[in-house]
Amino acid sequence: MRIIPATTAHSEEIHKLHTRAVMAACKDFYTEEQIEAWLKGRSPEGYHEAINKGDMYVAEDNGHVVGFGHAIP
Repeated sequence: MRIIPATTAHSEEIHKLHTRAVMAACKDFYTEEQIEAWLKGRSPEGYHEAINKGDMYVAEDNGHVVGFGHAIP
């Protein structure tokens, strides 16, 4: 595994991972409707600003994004 700066090419995998994480982590605390509202309108392009600023990183394992973080220095 390696941690590297994210690129816009990672945005689709980041989006899928983020969506799955929200759905899994929040299912016991929020209704399905609340989770859907939270995720509504999100897209891979929504990560581009942070990626282009150099504030987003991904953890890759065998070429797949397995984690991500948004860190502002």
